Amino acid sequence: MKKRACKNCKILTEANECPICKSTDLVANWKGRVAILDAKKSFIAKKAGFKTEGEFAIKVR
Repeated sequence: MKKRACKNCKILTEANECPICKSTDLVANWKGRVAILDAKKSFIAKKAGFKTEGEFAIKVR
């Protein structure tokens, strides 16, 4: 199964529900990905607004 991105928090998942915000508004049309290993220390996570660890889409349509 292909990974889909949550429109709200941009996390990539293969499930039918977002693991962070529990939304079912997932899309297969996304571009770029970034892996956040330590959200508290990551400069990129702070700039992008990611508060948890995981794999996130950069652009969600």
